[in-house]
Amino acid sequence: MINMFWYANALPFNSASSDFYPQTVVSIAQARLSVRGPTTKELAGPCLEVDVRDVDKHIVQFKVCWPGTRVTIMTDSWKDKSRRYHVNFLISCPTGIVYHSSIDLSKKRHTGRLICVHLDKIVDEVGPENVVQVVTDNAANYRKACLLLMKRRPNIYWTPYAAHCINLIFKDIRKLKRVKYCILKSKLITRFIYNHTYFHVLMREHCMREIVRESTTRFTTAFLTIQSILVNKAGLRSMIRSNEWLTDRAAMSQLGRQVETILLDRRFWAQCSHVVSITEPLVPVLRLSNFDDKPAMGFLFDAMKRSREAIFDNNIWNEEILEIVDRRCRDQLHQDIHAAGFFLNPQNYYSNTTLDDADIMEGVRNCIYRLKPDLETHMECMQQLIMYMEKNGEFAYNNAKKAAAKLHPG
Repeated sequence: MINMFWYANALPFNSASSDFYPQTVVSIAQARLSVRGPTTKELAGPCLEVDVRDVDKHIVQFKVCWPGTRVTIMTDSWKDKSRRYHVNFLISCPTGIVYHSSIDLSKKRHTGRLICVHLDKIVDEVGPENVVQVVTDNAANYRKACLLLMKRRPNIYWTPYAAHCINLIFKDIRKLKRVKYCILKSKLITRFIYNHTYFHVLMREHCMREIVRESTTRFTTAFLTIQSILVNKAGLRSMIRSNEWLTDRAAMSQLGRQVETILLDRRFWAQCSHVVSITEPLVPVLRLSNFDDKPAMGFLFDAMKRSREAIFDNNIWNEEILEIVDRRCRDQLHQDIHAAGFFLNPQNYYSNTTLDDADIMEGVRNCIYRLKPDLETHMECMQQLIMYMEKNGEFAYNNAKKAAAKLHPG
């Protein structure tokens, strides 16, 4: 009957993946025959109130950790089915992420000052001494809001979402004439194959994998499409030489001939190879910034540095690409807090020979001065930094060295 309850109420099948589903089944199995489930009114009334109180108690466990670990305030803007514009505010710390509040900005202009007022209020509620940074996307209104907030709260950093920054880099790269050429040709190939079921089946017979189809909302998918076409080069060229292709009416059409010409064009494949070589180094950074199980702050600076070096070493259009990367990263992914996160990650410091970089040490010092403005704390932090750098004190223990190599900071 459980499956019938699912079908009759049109519940999404992935609801069965919920952690609560196995617990629900066990509870039903253990219940006596006389026990009945809660009614609609009970679910909307007393049951909900009990669960809200339980959640509030659970959140208290997070709040207890905030003074020791400090927190990040995050924003998440979205539109519902009625096109109303909402902004969720979340509090993140090493223990986990907690929902704080939400505002409906549907009837208001989304100005930087308005968002700043709400952020400032949340900082007061969380405790200014507990907040390290505010993380938002890089839209102009959020940028203005956070710059205003930093003026009011000198000990707080603003950090744009790394994934949003990388997506904007991809957006700028795809505007380059040579890249745009590859994207248009790849789109033509993909659409022709996927618009004809017969050719889609034929492609599966000849190719190693599916071609990634471009999304209108994600700038990276255009490059993933080019990459998957390049991987399937031999299979696609084999397909257009097959009897099935040569004898099909659609393949003989003007569009089919155009696709065939592109797939036989050496210039197209050379350009695709170049595009992949300059964008591939950025993909690991994007994956890192979207990876929930590993805090990105301690790894982002190094990942971006390695990505930039890989682009430079490719020596293909590297001046144009590096100009885009540097322009987007200069004020977004190259902040003091990223340098400090890189330096204070033992996996970086104890295995990286490039940590004598003056900019990194300057970033660490600036973080200390900004987050803890009193002189006594400065001196204490500097003493601890020396112990960390020289592996003295607790950092000298073998267990600490092993943990530094395996455990993620934060």
